[in-house]
Amino acid sequence: MQVNEESAEDVRGRAREFIQLGRLEEARGVANAFIEAERLDAGVFLALGEAHAAEDDDEHDDLAERAYQRGLEAFPDDIELLTAYARLCLTTDFNERPRRFDRGPALAARVRELAPDSAHVLSLASVQRGPGRNRPPRGPSSYRVQTLDLKWALERATDRAVAIEESRVAAAAHPADVRRQVLAHTLAAFERPVVARLLPIVLRPRAYGLVHAACLIALLVGRVWWGNSAGALGLVLVGILVVSLPRFAVQRVLRKARCAAGPWPGGDFAPGMATDGVSESGLPPVPALTGRDIAASLAPLALVTVAVVATAAWSWSLARQYPRYEVSAPATLAGMPLTSDGPLAELARTGASTMPEESFHFAYDPVGDGVEGIAVVGSTGDLHDARAEMVDLPRVAVAGSPDVHVSEVWRPDPGTLGGWVQCLSSESGGEILHNCAWADKGSFGYVLLRGPALDRDRVSDLARTAREAVLHRIDD
Repeated sequence: MQVNEESAEDVRGRAREFIQLGRLEEARGVANAFIEAERLDAGVFLALGEAHAAEDDDEHDDLAERAYQRGLEAFPDDIELLTAYARLCLTTDFNERPRRFDRGPALAARVRELAPDSAHVLSLASVQRGPGRNRPPRGPSSYRVQTLDLKWALERATDRAVAIEESRVAAAAHPADVRRQVLAHTLAAFERPVVARLLPIVLRPRAYGLVHAACLIALLVGRVWWGNSAGALGLVLVGILVVSLPRFAVQRVLRKARCAAGPWPGGDFAPGMATDGVSESGLPPVPALTGRDIAASLAPLALVTVAVVATAAWSWSLARQYPRYEVSAPATLAGMPLTSDGPLAELARTGASTMPEESFHFAYDPVGDGVEGIAVVGSTGDLHDARAEMVDLPRVAVAGSPDVHVSEVWRPDPGTLGGWVQCLSSESGGEILHNCAWADKGSFGYVLLRGPALDRDRVSDLARTAREAVLHRIDD
């Protein structure tokens, strides 16, 4: 059968078969032969365009576009041709074929008009929503345009009052120029003396960014230096808020000025808003961001990020550290000799049996002066997770006993070894016993004292003396 005798349906079928087999050149040959015979069919034009588009080549994409255009000249409302042409345009690289890309939305709108809620509309919607290289570049941010215009106006004027007046006159003369309206409202906002103090943040953003970063880094270092107390954490959080308030205030002032300028077309300036060239009212073009600009903007963030990581590592290292002790019992303590006999020594041995392997216990005989003996029981090691609650364990232990009455509990000064100390006085069977428990990140224990005549200060001093006499810190 000769080509000019084949039906359009046969030609379409052969071309599509060739496309499916990957024989694109043969598919184009069949379609071109039909068209050159001056026979017109929308499906043949569609097959020719698809055979070119399948090559995924810029030159063939141009030929595919020409095929779709020729088909639409003869069949302007063919839904298949419109859909294929719209898809080609919407998936085009904007930077290489901007005009073709710009034709895509109008073609997609035509498809929606002719066949609403159809599969063709859904397929194009997925192309328009999807990510890819076909997105046009975004214009400069509204914040960038606004701040650059503000700097330009202040630099060319003799003073701020002159700049404010010139911006008002220019805005009135060019009511359609969005940049002029925003500039006028921005300068008006900075007319107030209190707000004007924030101008250096806008005029010298890089310097302010570094100062802001330095303040945040200092607070982070202070957070580690001052420790993990709630007060230190609260102080640091307040400090971060205080040093960040000026930036938040500037953002609010600029945002209010943009809103006061009138209807705003989205978050960014569109290319048609005269940011890529001199506007009709004389505002300069907005320069493209350079690598140096981006690096300068990211430098404060990079410094703070490094500081966060470094201080976190430092904090973790400090948290893992603990004091090392050498344990030795003096021959006498507060004038009392060391002993291994007696009820107090037995009580100390019993207490040490509940301690870890690195435990120790010592007892001292009474010598009068109101003291009826001292016992020291404890252990040393890596206790970097120690907490203040540990010194409350003796009170908790005797609280459940009906035979023991706790008369007094207090927190004395821990002394040179630091940590936490809690003392209690209890009575059981007519016998007075004082217990001072201590804890730090390298040791835990308690000092037992017998003596009904001992007051709080005397108990605290003896317990502190006993602890410092037995534990000797080893410097790393």
